Amino acid sequence: MVRAVEKLREHFSKPLRIEDVARELGYDDASRFNREYKRHFGQPPMRDVERLRELATASTRAARRRYFSSDFAWSLFGLSSSARLAARTASSRLPVCS
Repeated sequence: MVRAVEKLREHFSKPLRIEDVARELGYDDASRFNREYKRHFGQPPMRDVERLRELATASTRAARRRYFSSDFAWSLFGLSSSARLAARTASSRLPVCS
């Protein structure tokens, strides 16, 4: 089952058919693979694939939000980069909060 998890993690972002994964792992029957996977992990393999996809989407969104948040913060002060913000702070044109 370790190989099954590795295979799902490697290919979750691509279109994935459990029948193909089962065959690659040596199972003749995809339903047998599903049963064994569920017995080991408590849920069918496609549910884990869905969770991996959800986590990847959430991670991407979080990374985008941080980027856009920093852009927004810089734009509040009419700056184009954090380096300019640091330079203006150092020259005491902006109040420094401690």
